[in-house]
Amino acid sequence: MRAHTWRARSTFTGILGGLLLLALAVIPSLASPHRPHQTARRLSFQATGTLIVIAFHDLNQNQVQDSGEPGLSGVGVQVFLITDGVSGPVASGSTDSTGQITFSNLSPAQYRVEISPLTSYAAIAGETRLVTVLGGLETNVAFPLVEIQTPTPGPSPTQGATPTVAPTFTPTPTPPPTDTHRPRIPRHPRTLRT
Repeated sequence: MRAHTWRARSTFTGILGGLLLLALAVIPSLASPHRPHQTARRLSFQATGTLIVIAFHDLNQNQVQDSGEPGLSGVGVQVFLITDGVSGPVASGSTDSTGQITFSNLSPAQYRVEISPLTSYAAIAGETRLVTVLGGLETNVAFPLVEIQTPTPGPSPTQGATPTVAPTFTPTPTPPPTDTHRPRIPRHPRTLRT
């Protein structure tokens, strides 16, 4: 009798992949110890995960994207795989008009996500996050950003202009008032009578 073995070369994800793994785990237990030539091999199965990065304008600075807080497009994103404490780049891109970018088919592992905010924005809670991507699942990571307020410059002085000097006030003493309503009567010396 000839031994029958089989191999699978396809990758199955989701529910189908889970059912296939369960079936393969049960099949070896069905092999009889009296028939050692009947064997089953396990598939090398590893579901990939998805990482969704979100950059948004956090208007109230509570680090949660509330209704009315828009996503920011054009934010640069880099994803690094961390292996034995060392990280290497695996993907990069920029957020779309909704403020999101999706990285699919990532191996289950730990990743470092870094953003490069737009020049007029700053990250509230830092520009780097460590995330764990699990097979068959989506992992979301959000970066709340605030707008940098730059002071509005006032009018600049003209070069070479001479400053205007304000006149200084010097009080002038006022002469005592004169009575102009009575005529002046000259005084004559009194003569003494003897």
